[in-house]
Amino acid sequence: MDFIIKLLNLSLYSVIGFFGILFLFSILVGLVIVLFYVVVNRFGFKKQISLKTILGIFILTYAIICSSVIYCFNKDIDAVSFRYYGKYGYVKKKNFTDKIIKLSESIKTNPTSSNNYFFRGITYANNFYFNKALKDLNKALEINPNMPTAINYIGHIYIIKGKYDEAEEYCKKAIKLSPNFSKPYFNLAMIYKYKKDYDMALDKVNKSIECDSSFYEAYSLRSEIFLIKEKFQKAINDLEKVIELNPQSKRFTEGRIKKILKRSN
Repeated sequence: MDFIIKLLNLSLYSVIGFFGILFLFSILVGLVIVLFYVVVNRFGFKKQISLKTILGIFILTYAIICSSVIYCFNKDIDAVSFRYYGKYGYVKKKNFTDKIIKLSESIKTNPTSSNNYFFRGITYANNFYFNKALKDLNKALEINPNMPTAINYIGHIYIIKGKYDEAEEYCKKAIKLSPNFSKPYFNLAMIYKYKKDYDMALDKVNKSIECDSSFYEAYSLRSEIFLIKEKFQKAINDLEKVIELNPQSKRFTEGRIKKILKRSN
Protein backbone atom coordinates (compact mmCIF):
# COMPACT_ATOMS: atom_id res chain seq x y z
CA MET A 1 0.00 0.00 0.00
CA ASP A 2 2.83 2.39 0.91
CA PHE A 3 4.45 1.70 -2.45
CA ILE A 4 1.19 2.63 -4.24
CA ILE A 5 1.02 5.90 -2.28
CA LYS A 6 4.61 6.67 -3.31
CA LEU A 7 3.77 5.94 -6.95
CA LEU A 8 0.65 8.15 -6.84
CA ASN A 9 2.57 11.02 -5.23
CA LEU A 10 5.29 10.68 -7.81
CA SER A 11 2.70 10.89 -10.59
CA LEU A 12 0.92 13.87 -9.01
CA TYR A 13 4.06 15.92 -8.50
CA SER A 14 5.96 14.95 -11.61
CA VAL A 15 5.06 18.11 -13.53
CA ILE A 16 7.90 20.17 -11.96
CA GLY A 17 11.53 19.52 -11.17
CA PHE A 18 13.48 16.35 -11.83
CA PHE A 19 10.36 14.27 -12.29
CA GLY A 20 9.26 16.69 -15.00
CA ILE A 21 11.89 15.03 -17.18
CA LEU A 22 10.45 11.66 -16.24
CA PHE A 23 6.94 12.86 -17.04
CA LEU A 24 7.97 14.29 -20.41
CA PHE A 25 9.84 11.10 -21.25
CA SER A 26 6.71 9.08 -20.46
CA ILE A 27 4.63 11.34 -22.70
CA LEU A 28 7.19 10.90 -25.46
CA VAL A 29 6.98 7.12 -25.11
CA GLY A 30 3.20 7.40 -25.18
CA LEU A 31 3.25 9.50 -28.35
CA VAL A 32 5.54 7.00 -30.07
CA ILE A 33 3.19 4.19 -29.11
CA VAL A 34 0.13 6.13 -30.33
CA LEU A 35 1.94 6.93 -33.58
CA PHE A 36 2.70 3.26 -33.97
CA TYR A 37 -0.98 2.47 -33.37
CA VAL A 38 -2.08 4.96 -36.04
CA VAL A 39 0.44 3.65 -38.60
CA VAL A 40 -0.45 0.01 -37.96
CA ASN A 41 -4.18 0.57 -38.22
CA ARG A 42 -4.06 3.15 -40.99
CA PHE A 43 -2.18 0.98 -43.43
CA GLY A 44 -4.27 -2.10 -42.77
CA PHE A 45 -1.87 -4.60 -41.33
CA LYS A 46 -3.36 -8.02 -40.81
CA LYS A 47 -3.28 -7.85 -37.04
CA GLN A 48 -4.59 -4.52 -35.73
CA ILE A 49 -3.82 -3.24 -32.22
CA SER A 50 -6.63 -1.79 -30.11
CA LEU A 51 -6.39 1.60 -28.41
CA LYS A 52 -7.02 -0.13 -25.08
CA THR A 53 -3.86 -2.22 -25.57
CA ILE A 54 -1.85 0.90 -26.44
CA LEU A 55 -3.06 2.70 -23.29
CA GLY A 56 -2.20 -0.36 -21.22
CA ILE A 57 1.34 -0.39 -22.62
CA PHE A 58 1.72 3.34 -21.88
CA ILE A 59 0.52 3.00 -18.27
CA LEU A 60 2.75 -0.02 -17.72
CA THR A 61 5.76 1.84 -19.17
CA TYR A 62 5.15 4.86 -16.94
CA ALA A 63 4.71 2.65 -13.86
CA ILE A 64 7.96 0.80 -14.60
CA ILE A 65 9.90 4.07 -15.00
CA CYS A 66 8.47 5.51 -11.78
CA SER A 67 9.08 2.28 -9.89
CA SER A 68 12.69 2.20 -11.07
CA VAL A 69 13.26 5.75 -9.85
CA ILE A 70 11.73 4.91 -6.47
CA TYR A 71 14.06 1.95 -6.12
CA CYS A 72 17.17 3.77 -7.34
CA PHE A 73 16.76 6.89 -5.19
CA ASN A 74 15.92 5.43 -1.82
CA LYS A 75 13.66 2.61 -0.77
CA ASP A 76 12.96 4.48 2.47
CA ILE A 77 11.78 7.77 0.94
CA ASP A 78 8.22 8.53 1.98
CA ALA A 79 5.37 10.21 0.12
CA VAL A 80 6.14 13.63 1.64
CA SER A 81 9.66 13.47 0.26
CA PHE A 82 8.26 12.95 -3.22
CA ARG A 83 6.18 16.10 -2.88
CA TYR A 84 9.38 18.01 -2.13
CA TYR A 85 11.19 16.41 -5.06
CA GLY A 86 8.28 17.48 -7.25
CA LYS A 87 8.13 21.01 -5.92
CA TYR A 88 11.84 21.83 -5.80
CA GLY A 89 13.34 19.24 -8.14
CA TYR A 90 15.79 16.66 -6.90
CA VAL A 91 18.34 19.20 -5.71
CA LYS A 92 21.21 17.17 -4.37
CA LYS A 93 23.59 19.53 -2.62
CA LYS A 94 27.00 19.53 -4.24
CA ASN A 95 28.72 18.05 -1.20
CA PHE A 96 25.79 16.02 0.14
CA THR A 97 27.33 12.60 -0.49
CA ASP A 98 30.70 13.69 0.91
CA LYS A 99 29.03 15.04 4.05
CA ILE A 100 27.08 11.84 4.63
CA ILE A 101 30.19 9.70 4.14
CA LYS A 102 32.25 11.85 6.54
CA LEU A 103 29.52 11.93 9.18
CA SER A 104 28.96 8.18 8.86
CA GLU A 105 32.68 7.60 9.37
CA SER A 106 32.58 9.89 12.42
CA ILE A 107 29.67 7.86 13.82
CA LYS A 108 31.64 4.63 13.36
CA THR A 109 34.64 6.19 15.13
CA ASN A 110 32.54 7.72 17.90
CA PRO A 111 29.08 6.07 18.08
CA THR A 112 28.25 7.80 21.38
CA SER A 113 28.40 11.33 19.89
CA SER A 114 24.90 12.78 19.68
CA ASN A 115 26.22 15.65 17.54
CA ASN A 116 27.30 13.31 14.73
CA TYR A 117 23.82 11.81 14.48
CA PHE A 118 22.28 15.28 14.74
CA PHE A 119 24.34 16.74 11.90
CA ARG A 120 23.80 13.72 9.67
CA GLY A 121 20.08 13.96 10.44
CA ILE A 122 19.79 17.60 9.38
CA THR A 123 21.90 16.85 6.29
CA TYR A 124 19.37 14.18 5.32
CA ALA A 125 16.48 16.53 6.08
CA ASN A 126 17.96 19.32 3.95
CA ASN A 127 17.97 16.89 1.04
CA PHE A 128 14.40 15.70 1.71
CA TYR A 129 15.28 12.29 3.20
CA PHE A 130 12.86 12.89 6.05
CA ASN A 131 12.57 9.32 7.32
CA LYS A 132 16.34 8.92 7.54
CA ALA A 133 16.55 12.34 9.19
CA LEU A 134 14.04 11.35 11.87
CA LYS A 135 15.91 8.12 12.53
CA ASP A 136 19.19 9.97 13.12
CA LEU A 137 17.64 12.76 15.17
CA ASN A 138 15.87 10.25 17.41
CA LYS A 139 19.17 8.39 17.80
CA ALA A 140 20.81 11.66 18.86
CA LEU A 141 18.10 12.05 21.51
CA GLU A 142 18.65 8.51 22.74
CA ILE A 143 22.27 9.47 23.45
CA ASN A 144 21.45 12.94 24.77
CA PRO A 145 17.77 13.55 25.64
CA ASN A 146 18.48 17.21 26.44
CA MET A 147 19.10 18.47 22.90
CA PRO A 148 16.56 21.23 22.16
CA THR A 149 17.98 21.67 18.65
CA ALA A 150 17.28 18.02 17.75
CA ILE A 151 13.85 18.09 19.39
CA ASN A 152 12.94 21.27 17.53
CA TYR A 153 14.17 19.86 14.23
CA ILE A 154 11.95 16.80 14.66
CA GLY A 155 9.07 19.21 15.20
CA HIS A 156 10.05 21.02 12.00
CA ILE A 157 9.99 17.77 10.01
CA TYR A 158 6.56 16.89 11.41
CA ILE A 159 5.32 20.29 10.24
CA ILE A 160 6.52 19.43 6.73
CA LYS A 161 4.73 16.10 6.98
CA GLY A 162 1.53 17.89 8.06
CA LYS A 163 1.51 16.20 11.49
CA TYR A 164 0.84 19.39 13.42
CA ASP A 165 -0.11 17.87 16.78
CA GLU A 166 3.12 15.84 16.94
CA ALA A 167 5.08 18.89 15.79
CA GLU A 168 3.51 21.06 18.49
CA GLU A 169 4.43 18.51 21.14
CA TYR A 170 8.09 18.49 20.11
CA CYS A 171 8.34 22.27 19.84
CA LYS A 172 6.94 22.68 23.34
CA LYS A 173 9.48 20.15 24.63
CA ALA A 174 12.28 22.17 23.03
CA ILE A 175 10.99 25.38 24.65
CA LYS A 176 10.81 23.68 28.04
CA LEU A 177 14.50 22.75 27.74
CA SER A 178 15.55 26.11 26.28
CA PRO A 179 13.02 28.95 26.92
CA ASN A 180 15.06 31.52 24.96
CA PHE A 181 15.50 29.38 21.84
CA SER A 182 13.72 31.32 19.07
CA LYS A 183 13.13 28.55 16.50
CA PRO A 184 10.61 26.43 18.45
CA TYR A 185 8.45 29.55 18.89
CA PHE A 186 8.75 30.17 15.15
CA ASN A 187 7.69 26.59 14.41
CA LEU A 188 4.75 26.90 16.80
CA ALA A 189 3.72 30.09 14.98
CA MET A 190 3.75 28.14 11.71
CA ILE A 191 1.65 25.35 13.26
CA TYR A 192 -0.96 27.79 14.57
CA LYS A 193 -0.99 29.60 11.23
CA TYR A 194 -1.73 26.30 9.44
CA LYS A 195 -4.43 25.61 12.04
CA LYS A 196 -5.82 29.10 11.34
CA ASP A 197 -5.37 30.23 14.94
CA TYR A 198 -3.84 33.53 13.89
CA ASP A 199 -3.81 35.19 17.32
CA MET A 200 -1.78 32.33 18.78
CA ALA A 201 0.46 32.34 15.70
CA LEU A 202 1.12 36.05 16.17
CA ASP A 203 1.85 35.58 19.87
CA LYS A 204 4.43 32.84 19.16
CA VAL A 205 6.16 34.65 16.30
CA ASN A 206 6.44 37.76 18.50
CA LYS A 207 8.11 35.58 21.13
CA SER A 208 10.48 34.22 18.47
CA ILE A 209 11.51 37.76 17.50
CA GLU A 210 11.87 38.69 21.16
CA CYS A 211 14.35 35.82 21.57
CA ASP A 212 16.27 36.68 18.40
CA SER A 213 15.70 40.08 16.81
CA SER A 214 17.93 39.16 13.83
CA PHE A 215 15.80 36.15 12.85
CA TYR A 216 14.53 37.50 9.51
CA GLU A 217 12.39 34.42 8.75
CA ALA A 218 10.30 35.32 11.81
CA TYR A 219 9.61 38.81 10.42
CA SER A 220 8.64 37.23 7.10
CA LEU A 221 6.20 34.87 8.85
CA ARG A 222 4.75 37.67 10.94
CA SER A 223 4.22 39.64 7.75
CA GLU A 224 2.14 36.76 6.38
CA ILE A 225 0.04 36.70 9.55
CA PHE A 226 -0.47 40.47 9.46
CA LEU A 227 -1.54 40.15 5.82
CA ILE A 228 -4.15 37.53 6.74
CA LYS A 229 -5.40 39.87 9.47
CA GLU A 230 -5.44 42.69 6.86
CA LYS A 231 -2.94 44.81 8.77
CA PHE A 232 -1.22 45.86 5.58
CA GLN A 233 1.18 48.50 6.87
CA LYS A 234 2.47 46.21 9.61
CA ALA A 235 3.01 43.49 7.01
CA ILE A 236 5.01 45.93 4.87
CA ASN A 237 7.05 47.11 7.85
CA ASP A 238 8.07 43.53 8.61
CA LEU A 239 9.06 42.88 4.99
CA GLU A 240 11.21 46.00 5.03
CA LYS A 241 12.88 44.55 8.12
CA VAL A 242 13.47 41.32 6.19
CA ILE A 243 15.31 43.29 3.49
CA GLU A 244 17.38 45.07 6.13
CA LEU A 245 18.41 41.77 7.77
CA ASN A 246 18.74 39.76 4.57
CA PRO A 247 19.63 42.04 1.61
CA GLN A 248 19.88 39.02 -0.72
CA SER A 249 16.10 38.67 -0.55
CA LYS A 250 15.52 42.28 -1.63
CA ARG A 251 14.17 41.61 -5.12
CA PHE A 252 11.74 38.87 -4.05
CA THR A 253 10.64 40.73 -0.90
CA GLU A 254 10.02 43.97 -2.79
CA GLY A 255 7.74 41.97 -5.07
CA ARG A 256 5.77 40.86 -2.02
CA ILE A 257 5.52 44.48 -0.84
CA LYS A 258 4.15 45.55 -4.23
CA LYS A 259 1.46 42.87 -4.05
CA ILE A 260 0.42 44.05 -0.58
CA LEU A 261 0.24 47.67 -1.79
CA LYS A 262 -2.01 46.63 -4.70
CA ARG A 263 -4.25 44.66 -2.37
CA SER A 264 -4.49 47.50 0.18
CA ASN A 265 -5.55 50.11 -2.40
